[in-house]
Amino acid sequence: MIRKAVVGIVFNGERFLVLHRTLGWSGWEFPKGGVNAGETEKEAVLREVKEETGLDAKITKKLPLIIRYDYPDDYRKKYGADKTEQSVFLLRANGKIKLSEEHDDYKWLSYEEARNILKYDDQKKALDAALGAIKDDTGKDKRNTK
Repeated sequence: MIRKAVVGIVFNGERFLVLHRTLGWSGWEFPKGGVNAGETEKEAVLREVKEETGLDAKITKKLPLIIRYDYPDDYRKKYGADKTEQSVFLLRANGKIKLSEEHDDYKWLSYEEARNILKYDDQKKALDAALGAIKDDTGKDKRNTK
C-alpha cells in the first residue's frame, strides 16, 4: 500500500525555509506530511506548512516531481503503508515561524546553503526543481518578484 503525501518548499525572496526534524529522525528537511482522507494535495500542503511552521502560505506551483521511497518497518506499522509518494509544491510565505513538536529549529537559507544542509537526496532534487520553477524561460531568477 502507498501513502500519499506532500512536500512544501517555502521560499521568501532569495531564501528557502528548512526545518530541523527531531521526531522519528534528526536532520534538515522541508515541511511535509500525509494527505488526509477527503483532502486534496493542495489542501494538505497548506495544512502541513501551517501546522509545522505557523505560516499562511500561498501555493506558487505544483512541481513535476514525485518523491518515492519505501518506509522502514516502524513507519509501515504507523502508517499502514509500505511506501510513500510525495507530491512537491512551491509556496511563498513570510511571517513569524511557530514550530510544531516535530521540529526544534528552522533556517531561511540561500539555495546553495539549503542544498548543503538537507539530509536526503530526494529533497535536494526537489529543491533543484523548485529553483528551476522560480526561474523564467530566459533563465532570469524571479525569487525577488512579488
